[in-house]
Amino acid sequence: VATSPAGIVVLTWATEIGKVYRVEFKSRIDATPWTELVETVVIDQTTSVTLPTEGANQQFYRVVAPR
Repeated sequence: VATSPAGIVVLTWATEIGKVYRVEFKSRIDATPWTELVETVVIDQTTSVTLPTEGANQQFYRVVAPR
């Protein structure tokens, strides 16, 4: 996870080419359920997603990998 001085968050993770990954988020760690933010089909061994942060004091993110 990287954050720019402007507050832009970029999440990067290792992936398997051709698999589908989902990024999900919550505003509170104890909240349920997770909300899907983006789904991406991977074309490289690493994937990066720029995450929206407008109006959020805090966000929790997770990457859901294929089974």
